[in-house]
Amino acid sequence: MNQRLTRRSSRSAGFTLFEILLTLALLVAVAAMSWPAFTRAFENERLRKGADMVRTAWTNARLQAMSTGLTHAFEYEFGGNQFSIVASETDASGDSATVSSNAPGVSRPATLPDGISFYAGEKVVEGRSAAVEGDGGQTLPRVFFYPDGTTSTAQVLLSNSQERFLKVELRGMTATSRSGEIIGPDEVGL
Repeated sequence: MNQRLTRRSSRSAGFTLFEILLTLALLVAVAAMSWPAFTRAFENERLRKGADMVRTAWTNARLQAMSTGLTHAFEYEFGGNQFSIVASETDASGDSATVSSNAPGVSRPATLPDGISFYAGEKVVEGRSAAVEGDGGQTLPRVFFYPDGTTSTAQVLLSNSQERFLKVELRGMTATSRSGEIIGPDEVGL
């Protein structure tokens, strides 16, 4: 009888195949349930990064306008993810505008992070921006930055693939920009 008890207690301590498979199955189930939360967090971070890129481009456009003495414009396309900074020159009457791609301060098109796009935009059209806008032949929305440091008052709405939105606003007189909170489709209002 002693020999039988000794054999059982000397058996190697370890896990059975069934115990290992059960543990792996539980880990996979927990990971599958938590994955949407991680995905949403990553998508929201990309949206914030896109807003930071727009705000940085706005700051650079303002600085270029002030340093070159030329009006600069931030151009973007609704539904697209690219934007650029171009220099605008008005004639002596201030009635027409030409966009120069060779002027100082003109940037190559920049791209928002993957899955982020310009959903909507709005700007206050005042006398000066109407003069720089010209005959209205421009197809891309433009936000203007003037040599005196002021800008168009504008806002753009960025969206991601999960229908989450982030509003980026620009104040005309002070040229300060800010990003709002990430909102859902039912809270969007421009």
